[in-house]
Amino acid sequence: MEVTSDKFIPLTQAALKDDRLQSALTQLSGRLAAGRALGVKALPEFDTLRAEARDIKNHTLQHLDLYLEKFEQQVIEQGGTVHWASSDEEAR
Repeated sequence: MEVTSDKFIPLTQAALKDDRLQSALTQLSGRLAAGRALGVKALPEFDTLRAEARDIKNHTLQHLDLYLEKFEQQVIEQGGTVHWASSDEEAR
């Protein structure tokens, strides 16, 4: 596998100028929106499920420290190692 992170900016600039790619993305966006609308219409409980998912996300974020500690415990039990960083600089 070739690492391309150092080429990210030039690659994105080229992709933005690629008319064929941009056309495909535009078509895809329209199809995704139409498909979502059909899915929502076919699922009467969509709003309820969406609200439940939002509540789960918010709960998880409010208790993220507990979930991360549990994750660390499970990784260690499986023989893995978790590295904690107190800043983005330390993580790098």
